[in-house]
Amino acid sequence: MAGRATKVVDQLPAGLEFVSVVSGNFEKDTYNETTNKLTLKRKDGNGTNLPAYEEGKLVENSETIEIQCKVTAKADKENNKVLTNIAWIEDQVDEAGRQTDRDSTPGNTNVPGSLVTTDNGYTNNDSTDLNNKDHYFEGQEDDDDFEKVVLKPKAFDLKLIKRIVEVNDQEVPERIKNVDVSKLNTSSS
Repeated sequence: MAGRATKVVDQLPAGLEFVSVVSGNFEKDTYNETTNKLTLKRKDGNGTNLPAYEEGKLVENSETIEIQCKVTAKADKENNKVLTNIAWIEDQVDEAGRQTDRDSTPGNTNVPGSLVTTDNGYTNNDSTDLNNKDHYFEGQEDDDDFEKVVLKPKAFDLKLIKRIVEVNDQEVPERIKNVDVSKLNTSSS
């Protein structure tokens, strides 16, 4: 049966700060800066349903909500810092106006204790490397999803510059273009 999400909750990790809704059929309902939880509601007047899934057919219709966040976390000096953002459908209705979902329970997503880690963090027990861009990491049910921001360790560039500062008890300018070597090693043994 066709249906649509009416409310989506996005639990942002510490180190990500909500800025704005960029695109999609949703708008900000509430944003709690203390808990870093964003609630999005379907825009007024938008009752468009997504068609029901049909076994064996590709899912051609989906809905994407794009939000913009500011990264406020600081990179670690030695390890990757992985920030995990988890979002889930909180409320939905089918085309008949019922709030039931045959294969998931909206609002029951288990948010792990820490969404900021130095390893892969929350992947719903999938050990695939996060760098595998072709791999789809499944959520807990079909009504939740997660995304990662990986902050690489701070790198620095160490540079060593050697220069001559004195020749025969005389200070030299910043750079010597030609050094007079005729007087070097002139003492007799």
